Amino acid sequence: MGKHHDINNQDLIHRINRLVGHLQGVGRMINDNRSCAEVIHQLSACEAATAKLKRAIADDHIKNCLLSGIGDKEDEIKEELFSLLKKY
Repeated sequence: MGKHHDINNQDLIHRINRLVGHLQGVGRMINDNRSCAEVIHQLSACEAATAKLKRAIADDHIKNCLLSGIGDKEDEIKEELFSLLKKY
């Protein structure tokens, strides 16, 4: 992975650690025979944490790697790409 420009690596590590904590929680819940609904709720938290991590890295990559040097249409293209990312 290349250098992250606008995001702090400590922030990325914090997000990863939060995700790991969620996943460990799922394991404990399964071991404790918690309800399926509770496990699914915790898995949703895992998905949300993963999506936020992915978006932070993708936003930085698009902004600083893909679009560098595009010229006078850079801001317009960035906004279009960020809009698409927010949808997915």
